[in-house]
Amino acid sequence: MNWHSNKFAQFAETTSKILACAALFSIVLPTALPNIFLALFFITSIIAGNFKFKYRLIRNNSIALICVGILLLFVLGLAYTSASTEEALSILKKYCKFIYVPLLLCAFYERRWKKIGYIVFLSGVTLMMLLSYMTLFGWSPDSIYSATFAGNDEHLVFRDRIEHATLVAFSAYLFIQHAIASDQKFVRTGFILLAILASLNVLVMITSRSGQVLWMALMVLLAFQYLEWRRLLLGLVIIPILALSIIFTSETTRKRIFELQSNMVSMKEGNYANSLGWRVIWAKGGWDIFKRNPIIGTGTGSFQNEFEKYVKKHDIEIPTPHAHRNPHNGYVNIGVQLGVFGLILLIMLFVQQWRISNTFSIFGSYIAKGFIVTVVISNFMNSFIYNHTEGIFFAIFTSLLFSAYTSNNLKQA
Repeated sequence: MNWHSNKFAQFAETTSKILACAALFSIVLPTALPNIFLALFFITSIIAGNFKFKYRLIRNNSIALICVGILLLFVLGLAYTSASTEEALSILKKYCKFIYVPLLLCAFYERRWKKIGYIVFLSGVTLMMLLSYMTLFGWSPDSIYSATFAGNDEHLVFRDRIEHATLVAFSAYLFIQHAIASDQKFVRTGFILLAILASLNVLVMITSRSGQVLWMALMVLLAFQYLEWRRLLLGLVIIPILALSIIFTSETTRKRIFELQSNMVSMKEGNYANSLGWRVIWAKGGWDIFKRNPIIGTGTGSFQNEFEKYVKKHDIEIPTPHAHRNPHNGYVNIGVQLGVFGLILLIMLFVQQWRISNTFSIFGSYIAKGFIVTVVISNFMNSFIYNHTEGIFFAIFTSLLFSAYTSNNLKQA
């Protein structure tokens, strides 16, 4: 029976695509939901069949192949890791998100499903942002999510401040792109309003310094995309001044900026038990470990074990209860575990995404470049793909943006 004439297979295929979109929307919702939707997507995708076409789609997509290559390095890293088997498998599970990219290609290779997925994502982030604003009027997220990360002076729902700020900062960039591209006054005004709300949410309401840095980086990218060089130079001066001016209007976010100075003072006194201090020690320790094992690294899940050796060797005073398995830097994390081979593949992934984005329409290219900058910048400040929410966002959005790279030349079996 021809695949196209099999109504049950067609139904399963359509259902799998709906579930992929649901997973994209649920990125902003409680953690279990995207996992459930993705699991159901994989099941229905298998039931739908059409494996010949799906295999060709993966085989001819360079981004998917690089993701498979990185995951294979993590699998190989199990053979020589210095970590326990339990710890190594636990970290491997974190990076299994790389396999989501090739598996999700079939969900978004059609233009209409790309559009649906994109709208669904923006709708989800917009919902999260508006619920965040509702906390200003006394509404408590505990009423819908008892495990909220919100503190007394934060306005968070569903996600912690880093995850929330990352998604909203990227959405602010998207809102501005749509405002510029729209030729309808009403629509343009709506997107401008959403961009302002998203920007204020990141800069004033949420105390995520990494989110604020990301917002500034994306605004600089916008300046490069739309301004001629004289105005660009002015924009490069105005953007950080504007951001800091807005940040300092809020006592909560102002305190977080001043904490950096306090962290630096503590570090000079030998106390690294603070946000900045930990990142410095993780980076120094990671570089030391990498220099001793530069080619293939120390194996999957080895960072915690190797970092504890580094701390002991250099007699660094740190609170023992603190977890050492995540250095909050994606490049350090992969470099230590997989060495230069892992880093080369990771950089190749970003370079290939950027290269392919140049083949898109101007608007599509700008959207893709904003996503790439979001991942690359955030990965310096946090282990982007290792983290649950950011990692799933990376995998699904990569599939959404780049699945059509080869699909125009493919025909379903």
